[in-house]
Amino acid sequence: MSRPTEGSVYQRKSGDKRWVGSFPVENGKRKYVYAKTKKEAKDKLKKAMQDYEQGRLVAATPVTVAAYLPEWLRVYSVTANLKPSTVVSYRQRFRRIFERFGPVKLQKVTTEMIQTWLVDLLEEGLAAKTVRSHFIVLSMAMREAYEHSKISLDPCDRVKVPKTQKYTGLVLTPVQAGALVVHAKESRLAPMLTVALGTGMRKGELRSLRWDDVDLEKRTLQVRRNVAYLPDNLGKYHHVEGTPKSEAGKRPIDLPQFVVEALRTHHAQQAEARLAAGPRWENKNLVFCNRSGGYYNLTVLYRQFKRLLKSADLPEIRFHDLRHSAATILIAMGVHVKVVSELLGHSSVAITLGIYSHVLPGMQREAMNDLDALYRQNQG
Repeated sequence: MSRPTEGSVYQRKSGDKRWVGSFPVENGKRKYVYAKTKKEAKDKLKKAMQDYEQGRLVAATPVTVAAYLPEWLRVYSVTANLKPSTVVSYRQRFRRIFERFGPVKLQKVTTEMIQTWLVDLLEEGLAAKTVRSHFIVLSMAMREAYEHSKISLDPCDRVKVPKTQKYTGLVLTPVQAGALVVHAKESRLAPMLTVALGTGMRKGELRSLRWDDVDLEKRTLQVRRNVAYLPDNLGKYHHVEGTPKSEAGKRPIDLPQFVVEALRTHHAQQAEARLAAGPRWENKNLVFCNRSGGYYNLTVLYRQFKRLLKSADLPEIRFHDLRHSAATILIAMGVHVKVVSELLGHSSVAITLGIYSHVLPGMQREAMNDLDALYRQNQG
């Protein structure tokens, strides 16, 4: 490849007034680089010319956003070792991205176009958190396109992303949690509710828990996996097992006695159900399963849970809020946050503190009252 002639650097007189560096390449075309300062533009230009001379920089064939994103995700999902559920969630974001940018060439997507798109999504009624999730996918793809010289500038770099409000959710008090367990005693959902409130496990961890993971004599269980209900490339849904959300999610859990007793009773009842089902029983060895031994159906789970809350005259919460309830109750009882963090499978105590910081002010006031009582007693 021939050595390019001297390049040039100049500043745009209108628009974003970025600095531009360019030099001629084959077929009479020019290669452009963009930067915020003149020095940065010169450095980028020098590197681009060196890369071109050594055959590392090839004038890219224009590609559309719709053509680039699926291929980016195919490669990125492998190199980043993404979980199947994460891949599906990214793919689901493509629809709205393609609605606006699908036929647009990567090089033609601008910061202004993306900023306008985000505002339009908000005005359509999408929550800020949802809008942000769409932007994150587009931003990751554009960043990699920039790093691989498919585009000269990352258009997502200066976009102002809408701020999200943290979801605090509703949690059950200890009295309400106890009332739910008692009220659900005759329900098929009772054992799962008891373990959820006693351990703070995620629903995917509960639905994939096997009897091999449970030791009732030692009063422990081991969280080893997670299951999700995901669509394949043809849109057909399947249960897909994987590892827990993070490496810390693979964890042992010491069980309180009331959970052990609930599991003993449940194990005996499940043995009877297995005999009654006969050859229809699926030998998955699941602790919580449907009437034929398969995965507990999520739609059935949510419907039963909602019905129990209503009949028990309890607040309408999400099933995931049982996890928050378990954590909040333990922290309010004075259990050390590090212990709660390990129980929940968080990768750091900082995550736990960030989620449950609202519980701490009340604990601080209680601690100060206890401290005051202690000093008053000593002075007396």
